[in-house]
Amino acid sequence: MFPANTRQPVAMLCALAPVIPEISIDDVSSAKPLARALIMGGLPVFEVSSRASAALEIIAEMAEVPATRIGAGPLVHPSDAHAVKAAGASFGVSAIPSARLQSACELINLALLPTTTCEEDARHLNVRGFAIQRFAPAITATSVNEMKKLGVSAPLIRFIPTGVAS
Repeated sequence: MFPANTRQPVAMLCALAPVIPEISIDDVSSAKPLARALIMGGLPVFEVSSRASAALEIIAEMAEVPATRIGAGPLVHPSDAHAVKAAGASFGVSAIPSARLQSACELINLALLPTTTCEEDARHLNVRGFAIQRFAPAITATSVNEMKKLGVSAPLIRFIPTGVAS
């Protein structure tokens, strides 16, 4: 289980914006203007898809914009956590993170926001100490029904709204 010092930053990040957009771009030259636009729009916290070919460069460019809090995901391996942290990410996003990934994030002080897709995963993550989770995909009817069930059966878990912006 993550110690409180690595979970607390997720709660603080979530308090900064009503939603955490997931950004998927390949053009490094648009990174800073996009980060500035997000901040001006009241969204200083966002996730950059690490699947983009230039993800680390994009994170580094966006990290130069004051007041940004950049997440990166999906993180799978400890080396992913090290790479995004070195590029300037404030937090990582991962589907049910392995113990190795959790340990790596703890060692480098990278906050971790896990992603869940169903009630069973959400409960499992909550037992592991993740009271704040990202629910994905949050736009399908199945997801809406899952979230309604979770609101009744797991009221202590907070879910972060996310969405893809390309």
